[in-house]
This record gives sequence, C-alpha cells and structure tokens, in this order.
Amino acid sequence: MKVFTIGEFHGDVIHRQDVDGAVFAITRRKRGETVPSHSHDHAAIRALISGDHHYVDDSGAIKNSVPKAWYYSAPNQVHSHEACQTDIFSIGIQFPSSLAPTPSLPTGSVLRGSSADFTLDLIQNHLKQPRVTTPKVLLSTFHLLLATLEDEGQQNTTNIPLWLSKLKTLLDENFLDQIHVEQLSHEIGIHPSHMARVFRSEFGQTITGYIRDRRLEWSLTQIKGSDIKLGALATQAGFADQSHFSREFKRRYGHNPSTLR
Repeated sequence: MKVFTIGEFHGDVIHRQDVDGAVFAITRRKRGETVPSHSHDHAAIRALISGDHHYVDDSGAIKNSVPKAWYYSAPNQVHSHEACQTDIFSIGIQFPSSLAPTPSLPTGSVLRGSSADFTLDLIQNHLKQPRVTTPKVLLSTFHLLLATLEDEGQQNTTNIPLWLSKLKTLLDENFLDQIHVEQLSHEIGIHPSHMARVFRSEFGQTITGYIRDRRLEWSLTQIKGSDIKLGALATQAGFADQSHFSREFKRRYGHNPSTLR
C-alpha cells in the first residue's frame, strides 16, 4: 500500500506554493481516475472546487466531498478514491504535525458556509496569481482554517443526526433492493422532503444518486471478479436493462462495462 508524503498529490498539480513546511496546491484529477487504497504520513485540509467526488475510508463507508467545503484529514488514515464522475479540481493543504498540532480535530471535520467560501476564494486567488504577500496570506489563512475547524467541532459534538446515520446504514445494507423514498421516510420517522434535503446537504448528492452509485460500485467489483453476463448483472444491480446499466456505467467510469471483460 502506498504512503503519500508531503508534496505528493493525487492527479495533476496545476498551481503550488510551499510555505514554512506546508504545501498548498490546486490539483486536477481526470474523470474515471481512481486512487487505490493508501494513506498519507501528514495531516491535510482539502476542499473540492468543482466536480463530483467521493472516497471510501478503511471501514468501507462511502463519504462524499461537497464543493466549497473544507475537510480535515488526520495522518495515516487508510482510504481509497473511487473513479470520479467528472474532472475534479481541488485545493489541498498538506502539513506536518510539527507545524500545527491538531489533537482536538477528528478526521472528517468539515467547515462550510461563509468562512469556507472566503478562505477558499482567498487561497485559490493567491495560488493562481502569486504576489509578494502570498506566503503570509497563505500561512495566515491556513491557521485561520485550523482554528475555525476546531471551533466548529466544539460547537457540533455530533457530525450528523442519529436518523441520518440510520438512513445511510439502511442504504448501505439494502442498495441492491427496490428502495422507495416514502418507505424510508416512514421507517426512520422523518418527512420525505426534509430527509432528502438534509441527506443532499450532508453527503453532496441525492438519495437516489447515492443508491445508483453504490450499485455501480458493486457492479464494478462483480465485473472484475466474476464471469457473470452483463444482462444478468444489470438486473441484479437494480437497473431496468443492460442498456440502462451500460449508460450509467459509462457516465460514471468513462467507458463501457464490456471493455473490462
């Protein structure tokens, strides 16, 4: 398993600045690219500028990156990146613990809203058009991000509501079944509109989109690990027919499922 060191990024580095041991970069990962299971020997704060991206942690849980939100990642967290559905552009800040110890920040801490927007725009602007003040601005904004993430974490002792955690578990355990939003709403006791709105806000996609992606990910493992016919696989994965399955698969991974055989 690969261990990434400071200065190594996924995809292409478009802009980069190194300041006092921290590395700031804007990167691009192309549609369909994957990153196998790996870890980083340093902490990082990252934000998705644009695109559709998620990753899988070492427990197998799928986590989505919402555009214009900052995420903190502790060192040595094992995870992988599934094939992105679009080209994705991100900002990453990598730093050693000696520069900014963060014992009170759990991995996955998230910062959204006006503070996230302001710092994202500021760092992006200085990386694209460096000037004399850039090192000071980047380092100051980095420490501001750390402090704000920590403050957010203290104000929000739980990451997501209990009912939302239950909903996600239900989806992860039953994504191959016929799932109806109204049935889910009744089971967890939350109004359908509110349930759908909160799910999209937290995970960056609709409930039906999440189910579809789980089915496609399962299909990808079956294609690579078995000789099941694509028509039968499409049915097992919950798609209307092989044509529908192939369209969705190509949209997600950038090529037809038959090319993997």
